[in-house]
Amino acid sequence: MLIDADLWQRIETEIPDRRGPYVLGLDLGQSAAMSAAAAYWPESGSLEAFAVIPEQPNLYE
Repeated sequence: MLIDADLWQRIETEIPDRRGPYVLGLDLGQSAAMSAAAAYWPESGSLEAFAVIPEQPNLYE
């Protein structure tokens, strides 16, 4: 088990605190790779991520 039900409920119901310093990580893929960004706020433990997958080749390939 990665997380218990109580933690999952807090994650899904609380609005994350995005104030203060944060760390931004970028993974810029080539033309045939996924690109992603993740932002982490150490004070609140909030983490948000976003990924973009190209149409060609598809995700399976």
